[in-house]
Amino acid sequence: MKPQLRTSWWNHGEPGERVCENRRMLLPELTERRENAAVGYLGAQAGTRDGELNGVAGLFSRRTFRALASSQPSHLRDIAQYLTGAGSVDESITLADVFDGALRVMTRHYRNEYVFKNTIVDRLVFGRHSPRTAAALLELRAGKAIVDVAVFNGTSTAYEIKTDLDDFSRLPQQLRCYEASFERVNVVTSPRLAPRVLATVPTHIGILALTDRGSLSEMRAPAAGIGRLTQAGLFGMLRRQEILDILRRTLGYEVDVPPARLWRRTRDLFLSLAMETAHPQVVDELRSRGMRAATTAVAVPRSLRAMAYEVPLNASEARRVRAKLVAPAASFVD
Repeated sequence: MKPQLRTSWWNHGEPGERVCENRRMLLPELTERRENAAVGYLGAQAGTRDGELNGVAGLFSRRTFRALASSQPSHLRDIAQYLTGAGSVDESITLADVFDGALRVMTRHYRNEYVFKNTIVDRLVFGRHSPRTAAALLELRAGKAIVDVAVFNGTSTAYEIKTDLDDFSRLPQQLRCYEASFERVNVVTSPRLAPRVLATVPTHIGILALTDRGSLSEMRAPAAGIGRLTQAGLFGMLRRQEILDILRRTLGYEVDVPPARLWRRTRDLFLSLAMETAHPQVVDELRSRGMRAATTAVAVPRSLRAMAYEVPLNASEARRVRAKLVAPAASFVD
């Protein structure tokens, strides 16, 4: 039987921007016993085998994040199924604490793609740079590939993730696509696989390793490659309005063909731009696109920063997410 939901969280109202301040962490000490307790709290059997952590990993999905943003209480069943089996739950533990604790468990025992994505966003956009000046786009199409994380902060940088569970057969083709679209390209992998990547990818590709402590260790810095970029590679990352805005600024272009011919017309015009003009324009447009998620990303717990960029929300959805995250986790289950 599915657990019955209590909707007392709804009466907490919608908090301001100081969300999750002074939260008590679900896992203040990363002991095996506390981690196993967190796994049990999230609906899995107490243990750390991959199969037993699937429920924890399920918290970090688009489906779950959209459930947080939904105005329909029934959608919270997608979250409640991960919060069963806790017994007596400390009322001081918020839903945000659960997400942060879950990510700590995964960082130690189940480093799937989301762990890598969130580390990149957290350490680079919020660490090396600032969400006020740098923006991330996740799952961005670049030619025939889709880059895991792209960061725009005056230039363009691609981060392709390769976990211990990934297939490397497509990596050469993926890197060629990224080289045509981004000034700098990195592969982010595990310390175990980093030597293999170093030995097989071109020397201008940067290599980062996600360490056991959850930090990013730079094994090799990426080399800037403006000469490797192509106008076609840049064009393929843009949306229609972004293309029109660039052409209006650079060429004074106004639409002069029927809709059926507009794509080819704008592509031909874009391909005529000098790279010194095209690349900064594309960086500005994609940075602006990514910045729309910054307000949400700074308000959610660190564990959900990547998800905030991957699933853009409108203002009402973002307020609902923040309200639910500060509610007691116990209020989501019976």
